[in-house]
Amino acid sequence: MGNFWSTYLPVKSTGQKKVVEQYTLLKRWNLEAEDISTEIWLPDGFISETDPSFVKPFNFDTSEFDCQDWADIFGLNIMSEPQGQLLSEVYDKVKYLGWDSESRHYSTPRTIQA
Repeated sequence: MGNFWSTYLPVKSTGQKKVVEQYTLLKRWNLEAEDISTEIWLPDGFISETDPSFVKPFNFDTSEFDCQDWADIFGLNIMSEPQGQLLSEVYDKVKYLGWDSESRHYSTPRTIQA
């Protein structure tokens, strides 16, 4: 889950050992813990049984991605790199010419087939 899931846990004088250690350090530095409102999200399908119950899944509808989103995912520049320019052409083909459905939604497997 990375380094930030513990921000969900309030820093107080009771509880888990690490939380109490953080509370003690704050007191030594004459600081007070501030309550913050956090939500912890992991990609859908990556939450395991050992993750805390407060972790929520997230996912994206790839049909809402534009060409620049895809370029960012693949680390391409659609203006200066041949691979990025090809991606742009494929994106336009799939989005505007790739099917005759009334819906403009597309899926990742459909994009790969194009």
